Amino acid sequence: MVLASSIALIVSMVLAGAVSDVDQEERTISSFNSQSPLTVDVDCDPDTLNLKSNGKWITCYIEVEEFVGSVFVIEQANLSEVVVPIPTSGDATAFYGYSSASSHTGFEAPHKSVFFLHKDTSTDETSLIIHHNIDLDESGIATGYGRVDFDLEGVPPSGFVAQSDDPNNQWDPPRGQEFSLAYPGLEGHWAYGENTDGGVLSGLPNDENWSITINPLYWLNIDSWEFVSGDGAAYEVDMSLSVTISHFFVSRTVHDIDISTVLLNRIVPPEQDTKYKFVTDPDEFKVDHDNDGVPELMLKFDRSDVHDILSPGEEVDFRITGRFFDPVGPVFAGTDVNRVIPGG
Repeated sequence: MVLASSIALIVSMVLAGAVSDVDQEERTISSFNSQSPLTVDVDCDPDTLNLKSNGKWITCYIEVEEFVGSVFVIEQANLSEVVVPIPTSGDATAFYGYSSASSHTGFEAPHKSVFFLHKDTSTDETSLIIHHNIDLDESGIATGYGRVDFDLEGVPPSGFVAQSDDPNNQWDPPRGQEFSLAYPGLEGHWAYGENTDGGVLSGLPNDENWSITINPLYWLNIDSWEFVSGDGAAYEVDMSLSVTISHFFVSRTVHDIDISTVLLNRIVPPEQDTKYKFVTDPDEFKVDHDNDGVPELMLKFDRSDVHDILSPGEEVDFRITGRFFDPVGPVFAGTDVNRVIPGG
């Protein structure tokens, strides 16, 4: 399963506002139309617009709450969700808790396969943890024999198996380890009885984009498959389909706005003629208009074009929409409310 190059997601920690006015073509995330755009602050001048004025520009300032960091996405068919790793102060193998030939993360369940991301807060290392079934010795629940085969595609070069459950199983010689990157196409080859099998894939980079696809090849005595997010959400996934977990390193500041996508009230684009210094000179278009210490993007819109789309009123919306350059490509929107008079 390969993700399309244009992926649109809204990072859940910065969601706000109404459904975007921006055209949403070429989107692969099925839930996007129900998502909200990232809200930005917009201030447009003049505060009172005279429709008879012969001025050249309407000037708008866009301020963005900056976000730089990791975004994780799980995707399968109609499922598209932003997820977060489970954070602990130890490494993923310690959290896996391998003993009695089994995992002990607390997410084990009889006849269920579970997977999730883990973040070691002491080192910032990201890992993928997978385990199947539950340990009889720990739970007292008898489950019988089971088997699961997984193919993992797209593992970054830095990735490595930090824990194989089981690490020295000789049921399928000469393989030994039931979870190993040394067997492309069958990295997970687990067989167990009255306990768990699984493993830990560590070394996943936080400073580059990657996508790992899990292709399920064989299930025996497993009834459900679930992804657990560190924010408490859990997503049951289809056992017959591949599932992809992706990481995007995202930067969102005013410097990351794709000006070619910006529109005023869904119609008027900003002036982008390079003969103007406010188009070409960052000292002209990156300003702190409200003196709050946060830089804003200044854009100018042709006044006559704006006049054509406005009607007089005491509270008229000046709505700015657009997108960021970052790989996740979210929509943003912000509205300033100004007075518009017919003039005389």
